[in-house]
Amino acid sequence: MLKATRENDVPGTFQPDYVTEAANWCDSNRQIQFHRYNSSALIRFWSGYQLTKIYNLTSRNCSSSVAYALEASLDGVLAKQSKSWLGTLRILTMPELWIAAQVRRRALSMAWTPGLVMDYARALRHIVSPRTSAMVSAYSQAQATGKRGIGDTS
Repeated sequence: MLKATRENDVPGTFQPDYVTEAANWCDSNRQIQFHRYNSSALIRFWSGYQLTKIYNLTSRNCSSSVAYALEASLDGVLAKQSKSWLGTLRILTMPELWIAAQVRRRALSMAWTPGLVMDYARALRHIVSPRTSAMVSAYSQAQATGKRGIGDTS
């Protein structure tokens, strides 16, 4: 049985960039892009994290590195978005927040895997950059054009 103990640590290496990693292995088949993130927090995290050149299949693998870097990069992003108690309430009631918490809990109790990181990243992306629903978009457009409701052609 594999455990996240020091006996299972092996020397590890960090690839210098994505192009090198993809050339040596394969291209990613999914990309989840974040446009709002804290670049200085990410750089600070990575500067310290890469100093320890250890790989552990269960506790310090490729997927866990991505998950922890993602968390560091989102540090403070929501604070800029939700300065009111209503904004905070909106975030606390988002299903994606609770999904992200459950995915993280499962990963920490077992191990981060590529699939868990993908699910976690999707949930976090929706939290920091929520999509507007079609109904909200239609309402906003109607408000902007002065229409009162469905079928109103005035």
